[in-house]
Amino acid sequence: MFHRLHKTKNLMTLILTLLAHGCLLQAVVVAFGLDERTVKAWLRRRDNIATKCMNIWCNSRATWDNVQADEIRAKMQNAVLWLVVAVQV
Repeated sequence: MFHRLHKTKNLMTLILTLLAHGCLLQAVVVAFGLDERTVKAWLRRRDNIATKCMNIWCNSRATWDNVQADEIRAKMQNAVLWLVVAVQV
């Protein structure tokens, strides 16, 4: 995901984390002085990597015998969010 990146890895990680937590794209662009096309390209990179990982995992010969799952509940002002993670051991 960081291949041929012209900004620091930490900046890209921070931006993607903020967007994942609901920050508006326009707010991130203004706050960090980035071009909107750059941030959208980072989002596409992230989505492509996630899709490839998901395809590899789904097409593997994995069994469901050794899967550990956990969830996190987060309360916001007007919403409740759930994050569910499953890991094959």
